[in-house]
Amino acid sequence: MIFKKKNSIFIIVISFVFIQCDNKTIITKIEDIDSKYKFTAIERFNFDRDSLYPYVELFYLSKYKDSVYVIGTKKMKDYTIRSRGWSYRDNKVGDWYYEKVYSNQKIKADSVINFVSFCGEYVINTVKKFQNDSLNKFEGYTYDLKFKKDIRVNDTVDIKLEFVYDTIMFKRISNEFYIFKPKSLKDYCDSSNYVIDSFPIVNNTAKMKFQVDEIGEIKILGYCYLLNKRNANDTIKRAQKIFTEINLEVK
Repeated sequence: MIFKKKNSIFIIVISFVFIQCDNKTIITKIEDIDSKYKFTAIERFNFDRDSLYPYVELFYLSKYKDSVYVIGTKKMKDYTIRSRGWSYRDNKVGDWYYEKVYSNQKIKADSVINFVSFCGEYVINTVKKFQNDSLNKFEGYTYDLKFKKDIRVNDTVDIKLEFVYDTIMFKRISNEFYIFKPKSLKDYCDSSNYVIDSFPIVNNTAKMKFQVDEIGEIKILGYCYLLNKRNANDTIKRAQKIFTEINLEVK
């Protein structure tokens, strides 16, 4: 039921600088990224000042040349608007953060948009909206996870998965949540063919228990359906799939 984790953005360029360094560490100054990845080269682009993000940095990994970490910024009067996330072959993938960075380095998140590969395309999977640094459960569509962080081998982990969505746009969530184990993480198109377990969704919440028997990082993938109010027939076939990713670190 569980398995281990495996390891055209810009059009007109005014000027750019490419830096490759073998000895000096190249960092993004974003702690959770710099603690996990080592970048070997960086490109810096300057666009027209009226662009959405006039200053852009691309951080390259030597082993994964197709994967680039992108940071776009725009200076405002009291803060800097920042967009950041991973790009794979010029497609946004994973979580993209849209935030404000103030002069005292305080960061205020506006939204997080998650992208997944689905049937050959990179599509929006979830949209998190924030209000006063807290998840706004009345806008966007996403899920909220709750489980203990200190996990040891042979522990039984209780996971609470709550689905939240804009009730003006969406009608309801499906009654069942599916765990799947794909042959490849590169595309979730055939996820329905690799279902290995399912759990009921009651009041927009799925509760699950997993026993972990290995040390390391574990990824649990799942999905459910979200029905749009424009779906007059209320059929699952026309509903939107919402993919979830639960990452556990077992000590």
